[in-house]
Parts: sequence; structure tokens; C-alpha cells
Amino acid sequence: MDDFGGKRVLVVEPDNWARHLLVDFFRAQGFEADGAADGDGALACAAEFDPHLLLSNYDLGAGLNGVDLALALRKINAALGLVFLSKQPEQDLSLLPTADQLAGAKYCSSGDHFQVDGLLGSVKLALAAAR
Repeated sequence: MDDFGGKRVLVVEPDNWARHLLVDFFRAQGFEADGAADGDGALACAAEFDPHLLLSNYDLGAGLNGVDLALALRKINAALGLVFLSKQPEQDLSLLPTADQLAGAKYCSSGDHFQVDGLLGSVKLALAAAR
């Protein structure tokens, strides 16, 4: 197991069951982890929690989407690691007008063939890119 001790991950996922599962998973990997259901909740949580990594679904329902949330949090912490989850096919972040502000962001499919190893690989890469 990798040493993630001291690293903080903020999980933003509207599905309550999935959010709690991911928070528990990250804690088991040695992270400090917290979660929020939407963008507004994530902004409030991040102000207290000061995460090293944002793991966010693209679609957060009403309000901010995952990319908008990442951009808002990167204004506060430019070294924030970013991993986006989506059931949709991989999004090409380089096509967004804000691509330079999302540098180092990783994507992980949360569809039917979700792989824990793929998620951890994306997390490692996002943390390394955020240094």
C-alpha cells in the first residue's frame, strides 16, 4: 500500500452511498478524507478541510458542476490535485477554454467497469502533477 498519510482528499459526489463508499475507501488507503454532495457544500468543506486532492463527479446536479468547482478551488490552491469521475466516456479536458487552469487533472470512469486500481493510479498521477 502507498503512503498517503497526511494527504487530504475531498470527495464530491451527489450519490450519498457512492460518496460514503469513496470516503471510506480513501481513509482505508491512509488519506484523511471528507465528502460533500454538491459544489456549494464542497466549497464550504474545503475552506475548513484544505484538501490536497479534489475527487469530483462532473455532474453535481444544480449549481456548480465538477469543472466549475475545480476552477474555484484552484483559485484558492493552485497546487490542488484534480480527479474527475464520470459515467460518460472520457472527456478531453484540453478542449475546454479553461484547460490551462486544469493542468494535471485526471479522469476516471465510474461506469460499469469501475476499477479501484485505475482510480488510485489517477489519484497518484494527479497528486504528482500538483506539486
